[in-house]
Amino acid sequence: MKKTPSKRICAAFFAVCLSAGLLAGCEKTPEQAIVKEKGAGAMKKYESQKDDGTPLKKKLKIPETYKNEASYEDGALIIDTDAKVIAPDVSTIDTISVSAKKADTEFIDKVTETFFGDSKIYNAFTYAELTKEEAQNQLNQLKKYKAEGNLDPYKHGKDENGQLLYDINADIERYEKEVQTAPEEKQKQEVKPALGMEYFSEKTGEKETFEDYFQGVAETAQGNYTYTITAHMPDVTVNIEKERTDLADFQESAFWQEGEYIMDSDAPYAMTEEEIKQLVDISYEDAKKTADEKIKKLGLDMELYNFDYALFEHGEDGFNKANVLDTGYLFHYERVVNQEYRLRQLRI
Repeated sequence: MKKTPSKRICAAFFAVCLSAGLLAGCEKTPEQAIVKEKGAGAMKKYESQKDDGTPLKKKLKIPETYKNEASYEDGALIIDTDAKVIAPDVSTIDTISVSAKKADTEFIDKVTETFFGDSKIYNAFTYAELTKEEAQNQLNQLKKYKAEGNLDPYKHGKDENGQLLYDINADIERYEKEVQTAPEEKQKQEVKPALGMEYFSEKTGEKETFEDYFQGVAETAQGNYTYTITAHMPDVTVNIEKERTDLADFQESAFWQEGEYIMDSDAPYAMTEEEIKQLVDISYEDAKKTADEKIKKLGLDMELYNFDYALFEHGEDGFNKANVLDTGYLFHYERVVNQEYRLRQLRI
């Protein structure tokens, strides 16, 4: 069963993502394929024991032209291709066999140890249940909104009849009940990070399983972190989010925004790089050193190729520099398949 639970706090602290994106659309199958069958077994078809001088174009039966029609967005966009195929005039080429990283036990254990060491990790579902104090604080916040005449604090807007989509009174009633039933302390269920996470479904009254999903909460000396692993092959995503304690209302919108977007904008909220750097309380060198150490410890053949700034903001009116609560660096790493070949390229 594939489901993704809702989270009470949306504040990204650090994420390592290994992913591949695909543009969805419909296209006619070409009469002759240019891209050959993938897979380790299929590679054997294109390996040569010796160079007999036969042009590669002839060996792979590459056509002179490529014709195809692709339709996207239910026919709103149609791309008609009729192009000459250009192949290198060689008889052999160097190839490198690569494969996606598997979200197996070894990989998950390595990520867990790299970022959390021996910190305890708990089931995120039971951990997310509010304590009596947390429920009371949220109830007080909602009553404060109502007393101020703010009946739509989260900017849900109105329906076609002009009625508010958000019912603050219903939310207040819900939290009043939760205050009465909520436990005094967190209900902690220690778990070992792994896919196939079990949870109790209130709908069915039985235990169910997330086959390709895990979510836990790690308690560390630096604070608590939500730890999520999603494995929809070929994509493997690891997301580590620091739980915020500086938000008066955990239901309000709170998110990290890329600095490039803020610097390139001409809107009132735009900021210069110097303005952003003044808010960052760590040097680029120290931040990069920390990131490099994590990548190295993960054992991934990846190198830094770009960086950006990141700004954590809260509020319902879009990005507002007055509401920035935190800042940092965002580092982008890429996989290095063949270091020797890359160095040769750099020398050319």
